[in-house]
Amino acid sequence: MLLPDKPFDGIASEYDATRYGGRKARFTAEVELGVLRDLVRRYVTDNRLFVDVACGTGHFTVGMAPFFNHAVGVDLSRRMLEKAHAKTTAMIDHCNPDLVQARVESLPFRSGIASCVFTSRFLHLFPRSEHPRICAWLVSLVRPGGFLIIEHDSPFVETLQVCISWLRGKPRTKFSSYDRSQVLAGVRLLEDFGVSAPGLPTLSLKCPRLAARMAALFFRGPLKRLSAFVVVVYRKL
Repeated sequence: MLLPDKPFDGIASEYDATRYGGRKARFTAEVELGVLRDLVRRYVTDNRLFVDVACGTGHFTVGMAPFFNHAVGVDLSRRMLEKAHAKTTAMIDHCNPDLVQARVESLPFRSGIASCVFTSRFLHLFPRSEHPRICAWLVSLVRPGGFLIIEHDSPFVETLQVCISWLRGKPRTKFSSYDRSQVLAGVRLLEDFGVSAPGLPTLSLKCPRLAARMAALFFRGPLKRLSAFVVVVYRKL
């Protein structure tokens, strides 16, 4: 039985404020959502079902629901799902997503059901030794020709975390920065690029599309190594 290393029920009440509050955090959140929408427009032609694994308070579930006939957010934390539910009730009926409480190893879906499976900042909660199993479960949900999109912590962020932990005298086990050489079985890697909020103007408040394009372009190429997160797109064979 896999369990994350953070008690998310205990932080649900302040999660949105810390994860999406503040100008830079809001900018990053808008960039991430903008990048995900662009990827779905570019690649996903079958819009039957979107599954957001480890959906938390539903930021991406709610943001992507209008692009699919049906969207489902899955999380282990009941309190995080309560926060997500408060967001979904404000949506129009035809794109109102479902929310399900479940563990990643026992997701309540049949194999090959989803057009697109997405997960954000999830793998880093588990030791790397568990990642092959987790990714296999995620891939199993995707229908042939469908897509798996994973947002990883970047090697840059993980290196900083390890260094800070070492300076504090608390050695940290490496958890999960993205390694391009580790392509999942049964899928083909299509694209990966960095996402961050590098002190660019907080355009997301008025121009989210422009902000997303600027940040995505800024972190292609060599500067991608300084990204906070890496978004990776796979297509199931």
